[in-house]
Amino acid sequence: MSEPRLFLALKLPPNFLKRLEEYQNQLDQKYFKIIPLNQLHLTLLFLGETPLEKVEPLKQVIERMAADFQPSPLIFETIEYGPFLSNPRLIWLKGIPNSSFINFKTQLRNEIQKELKLDLSADQQVFLPHITLARFKNHFATPLPPLPDSSFFHHFSFVPNQLWLIQSILHKTGPQYFDLAQFKL
Repeated sequence: MSEPRLFLALKLPPNFLKRLEEYQNQLDQKYFKIIPLNQLHLTLLFLGETPLEKVEPLKQVIERMAADFQPSPLIFETIEYGPFLSNPRLIWLKGIPNSSFINFKTQLRNEIQKELKLDLSADQQVFLPHITLARFKNHFATPLPPLPDSSFFHHFSFVPNQLWLIQSILHKTGPQYFDLAQFKL
C-alpha cells in the first residue's frame, strides 16, 4: 500500500460556503473548472506522502498542539486571479496574513519534524489565507475574463474552531479528499 498524501486544513462555515457557491455560479465555465464545495478549504500545512506508521503519532502531535492554540479571526480581502497575475492558473479568495496562524503553523511544523522526523520540505511557505475557487481549464484566456463583483468578501472573517487531517488522492479528473481526523482548536 502506498503512503497517504496528507495535509492539514481549515474548513469553511456553511454560510461562507453558500456565498462562495453563489460566486462560483457566476464564473464562465467555458474558461474555468469550478472547485466543488466539498473541496473548498484553507491548507494550513502540506505534509505530503507520510509513512503509515507515522499517521497515529502524527494525530497525537496535532491534537496536543491544537488543544493549546487560540485561533484569531481569518480575514479575507478580495477575489482575484492568482497566484501571479502575469501567469494566472486560478481564481482565489485571498486573505490577510494572520500572525497567530503563521506562528501556529511554524510551531506545528517544527514539532512534527522534531518528534516524527518527517520531511516537510514540500511546504516552506508562510501561511497566507486563501481559498482556490476555480482553475483555468486550459492556459489562461487573453484578455482575462472579467471577474464578478466580490465586494461581499471584503473583510469577511470567521474564526476556525477545528483543524482537519485530510488525505488527498490524485486522479486525472482531480483530487479526492478524505477526512482522517478532526481536532478542536
